[in-house]
Amino acid sequence: MKYWALIICLVFVLGCQPKPPAEKIVAKIGDYVITQEEFEDAFKSSSYGIQDSAASRQVFLDNMINQKLIIIDARAKGLDKNKDFLRMIQSFWEQSLLTVALREKSKDISLETTQISSQEVQAVYDQMVKDGKTAKSLNDVYPQIQSMLTRQKESEKINQWVNGLRQKTAVEIHQEYLKPGLY
Repeated sequence: MKYWALIICLVFVLGCQPKPPAEKIVAKIGDYVITQEEFEDAFKSSSYGIQDSAASRQVFLDNMINQKLIIIDARAKGLDKNKDFLRMIQSFWEQSLLTVALREKSKDISLETTQISSQEVQAVYDQMVKDGKTAKSLNDVYPQIQSMLTRQKESEKINQWVNGLRQKTAVEIHQEYLKPGLY
């Protein structure tokens, strides 16, 4: 009985909490809504946001509405279930996730501060002079060589990371399906 009283009190207390304010709806197109937050984010990141005026906002909103109308029409025609469309979505999703993952890993690697010694820069410079690839002084090319060596080290660390992922995950390749002209 005590538990029921506690549960009833909790439901009453939680049920009486003030509701969060409703989202401000800028436009409603069929079942789609464009909230003020969605509109502002899209507007500010667009070329229309460069000159913030009532006219540019209206033109941008009209474009958003037109896009939603086209989406409604495409969905009504079943285009959102089309194999090619779904393949494009899958590819876009994978490419986007890959970009985010590599960006995060690159940030981690950069935070590790890839150190390039002056001896490494000197060795590359000496090789460039020997190969006739530069006639400039070391001081003139030092920043470029340092940058190049930093990118090389970061690339090596990315490759090590990917190789580590390969070692942790079972990868099975069927060479017989890779032959040219099979498909």
